[in-house]
Amino acid sequence: VVAAVTLQARPDTTICLGDPVQLNAQSDGLNYTWTAAPASSFSNPNIINPVATSNNVFTRYTVVATIGSCSATDFTDVLAIPYPSSDAGNGPVLCYNTSGQLNASIVGSSFNWSPITYLDNPNSLNPIVTPPRTTQYILTVYDTLGCPKPGRDTVVVQVQPKIKAYAGEDTTVVVGQPLLFNGSGGVGYLWSPATGLSNTGIYNPIAVYGSGIDSVEYKLIV
Repeated sequence: VVAAVTLQARPDTTICLGDPVQLNAQSDGLNYTWTAAPASSFSNPNIINPVATSNNVFTRYTVVATIGSCSATDFTDVLAIPYPSSDAGNGPVLCYNTSGQLNASIVGSSFNWSPITYLDNPNSLNPIVTPPRTTQYILTVYDTLGCPKPGRDTVVVQVQPKIKAYAGEDTTVVVGQPLLFNGSGGVGYLWSPATGLSNTGIYNPIAVYGSGIDSVEYKLIV
């Protein structure tokens, strides 16, 4: 026989918005019932230490402990702070050995990039980046509002492979006979000069030369 039910819920706390919170209480009760306002979900509302999950900014969790027909009530207030906001922006597509700029934005008090290699200024939200290959950069943001966990976002900087232009080997051709070119190394081609060529904008133009042409040196841009 006890004079009353003793009950003390856990202290008020602050969590990150959307994270679960471990509830608890000190009590000699035999049965427990947890409720929440606004409504939340519980792993089990009828134990002393359930895990609660809510998307509310503020929630009051109330617990009732009972021994027979005697009961005691207490509550815990939980304040949920949104995660710091991290937006790393859209990743540029770069040609080999060229630079691009990142354009990020945050809602928070501090941030860092990872990795910091090939960034001209890792302390900037808009650094110039010159990676030698496709690289993934992670923007991590922190704040001081009460959510101790960082917010993260990822941007991928795509680097196209180094272009290796190939115009073909030097060759000899009979006057008036067609010669098939076979350039390679990319997706767009430009031959110059246009002398004798059927098309200067494809990788495999056909050339025919008259007797007035002794030799031609062609440049291929890929």
